[in-house]
Amino acid sequence: MMPILPHKNETDLFIASHPDSLTDFLKTELANNKHIYCCFPLSQFCFSFCRDLKARQVLSISFQNAHTLYPPFQRP
Repeated sequence: MMPILPHKNETDLFIASHPDSLTDFLKTELANNKHIYCCFPLSQFCFSFCRDLKARQVLSISFQNAHTLYPPFQRP
């Protein structure tokens, strides 16, 4: 008999497929206190988003090319 695995809660994660989807997400309260994974590299990230990330108290933002930024969001 197969064990029943607990359902992993991913409600604190948003996956941005494109910089435009990140822009739209950061305009909403849904972005508050979330982790964000971007399906695009850090080189496509506009650092003007840092203000929005701080305002929404985003917990982290990770990118396709293995870079992760944490508060206080600054250019690496």
